[in-house]
Amino acid sequence: MSIVNLYSSLYIGVIEMIEAIGYVAIGFAATLAAMEAAWRFGKRDMPAIQTAATAARAN
Repeated sequence: MSIVNLYSSLYIGVIEMIEAIGYVAIGFAATLAAMEAAWRFGKRDMPAIQTAATAARAN
C-alpha cells in the first residue's frame, strides 16, 4: 500500500466520522425540539386533560 492510498483511506475515515457526528447532533437537536413541543402542548392542554380525568373518575 502506498502512502497516497494510506492517507486517502485515512481522509475518508475522518470524513465519515465527521458525518456520523453530524447525524448524531441532528438527532439530538430533533429530539430536544420534539420534547419541547410535547412540553408546550402538555402545558397548554393540561387544564382540559385534568378536567376530563376528574369527570371520568366521578362517573
